[in-house]
Amino acid sequence: MEKKIGTFPIPRQAPLISHLLYADDIVIFANGGSFSVRKISKSLQLYERWSGQKVSSSKSSIIFSNHIAINQRQRLLRILGFVEGKLPFKYLGVPILAGRLKAVHLEDIVGKIKDRIEGLQNKILPNGSRVILLRQDGKLRKYWKSWEQLCLLTSEGGMGFRNLQDVQKTLFMKFAWKLLMEDSLWSQFFKAKYMRDRHVSLLPQGKGTRFWKKVHLCLPEVLSKSKWKLRRENASFWWDRWMDDGPIGASHGNVVSLDMKVTECWVDNEWDEDMLIRLIGEEKTREVIRVLHKRPEGADVLVWLETKTRQFTAQSAWNCVRVRAPKVRCHSRAEGKSESVSQIWMQLKHWVVKIGEKLKTTNQQSSRDIQILQELQVPVTVPKRRCPRLVSWFRPDERRWKMNVDGASKGNPGPAGAGGVLRDSAGNVKMLVKKQGIVDFEVELDSWEGNKAADFLARLGAEGRNGKWWSSQEIPPLLRGILRLDKIGFPSIHM
Repeated sequence: MEKKIGTFPIPRQAPLISHLLYADDIVIFANGGSFSVRKISKSLQLYERWSGQKVSSSKSSIIFSNHIAINQRQRLLRILGFVEGKLPFKYLGVPILAGRLKAVHLEDIVGKIKDRIEGLQNKILPNGSRVILLRQDGKLRKYWKSWEQLCLLTSEGGMGFRNLQDVQKTLFMKFAWKLLMEDSLWSQFFKAKYMRDRHVSLLPQGKGTRFWKKVHLCLPEVLSKSKWKLRRENASFWWDRWMDDGPIGASHGNVVSLDMKVTECWVDNEWDEDMLIRLIGEEKTREVIRVLHKRPEGADVLVWLETKTRQFTAQSAWNCVRVRAPKVRCHSRAEGKSESVSQIWMQLKHWVVKIGEKLKTTNQQSSRDIQILQELQVPVTVPKRRCPRLVSWFRPDERRWKMNVDGASKGNPGPAGAGGVLRDSAGNVKMLVKKQGIVDFEVELDSWEGNKAADFLARLGAEGRNGKWWSSQEIPPLLRGILRLDKIGFPSIHM
């Protein structure tokens, strides 16, 4: 079928692309002539006889150009027995269209991503996609952070998330590297369509498809982080970076012969120093000659300077474009200021004293802390140790009653309460009162040693509860236990 199927329109000098294979699918490119379509039909029939497989006509379609008339479309559909397809259509979930990709074309993909994220809330995340929520004191703490800060590495104070814009730029840098290094069908097509034997530094801006514009924007950054190792000297003399300080054309004002190659400086088996001096001057010529004399044999090689192996990797490209934490600037060094050792020591001592003032108000000071504070002449107050002791409620004399009262406050200012309990010489309760707020009590007899019952009532009052109990049956169970312990003389611990 060679030369019998009309070709699809392609750029000049571009390789002929007749078909694309995707797994068990095939996309065939041809013109809209009836002769070409008949030859395609015969080729498919021949394939069916040889392979024993059958082409599904109901699942196959023809996408026509806008320049093909309706009667011609119907004629071609009858020849192949296919249905007419339209752009855009989806293949493996990705929209295929002519022209610019719009947000409406990605609604289904975005919807699936949202459903997946919402579904992960009730599922275990796989390894590599877990976010650990740190809890403190059993409560979830929430903090507001910008997306740029969250995308920092964990070593820089971030969460290690990947910024999608950085990832996208990394992938476009990978395409740019493939365009420069590979001789694949893809790179040949794009070089013929957009570059046309011009250097990438001389390509016009803002032309081509959206995809090409993104790749074109990444080309200068890829070139700035790479370098040509000259061997056959086919690199551009002016625009390729084969010197350590960058392309010669970027630092030289008078550029002539824009597409000049390095090999053009090799004349009669030696470097033409006179020509180099006319182009770039005597001083620059000496630097160039030193580099050119070191060249090994073989083809020119473009090396990636961001890895030890000098091979391009997406990880190293992402590390070049990712969000980074701002560098801390030393103002004293930048402004040329310097301080003596004694001045630095006095500043350190000042801040240690400030920290010591906080330490001396706590009860947790080691002997080493106290020694350091004393050597720095920081006044230290050693807290007094409080020793616990046992206290009991003492019964009043026979035929006398004793009232124990106490008050409690939650904060200053804050809610407060008071409580009191009246008991006879046998320890029996005669009256208990508790009331919110501070009130005056006429106390006939008090005992601070065993005031646990009154303290319990005062704390109830501080919580906003009011009430009176006239019999032991009405008393809350916890208070009833306290009163029984007081009655039998069981001691409690007092700090």
